[in-house]
Amino acid sequence: IIGTAILAGLICLITDKRHRIPAGFVPPLAGSIMSMVAMTFGANGGFAINPARDLGPRLFTLCAGYGWQVFSAYGFYFWIPIVGPLIGAVLGAWLYKLFVGLHGLNEELEVSSKGYNVSLPVYTNGESHVKTRAG
Repeated sequence: IIGTAILAGLICLITDKRHRIPAGFVPPLAGSIMSMVAMTFGANGGFAINPARDLGPRLFTLCAGYGWQVFSAYGFYFWIPIVGPLIGAVLGAWLYKLFVGLHGLNEELEVSSKGYNVSLPVYTNGESHVKTRAG
């Protein structure tokens, strides 16, 4: 839960347009954040931040003939990597919104179509006309 919360909160941070992080820096920063979470939480036996990383091999071993014991191993641990990341991601995004998002810059982002030809439907008296404007 903690690892996914940190990952989700920091991804919210670097993708928030109000911080004006250039788009080219977002993928390397996301990879660095993922590496940081992996090195921090993976040292003591792995980190369960992706449900597919645990559930996929369990389903494979079930199909391979090991039976339902794959889900009862370690005190029915199988549900932790499924539910934990979901809770952690919501918690991380919520904490980002609480501590940063609500107190950040109070400006709205302007979405502009300047430089593009945009066809806008105009409805008058029940008839539809297409109006083209150049930005």
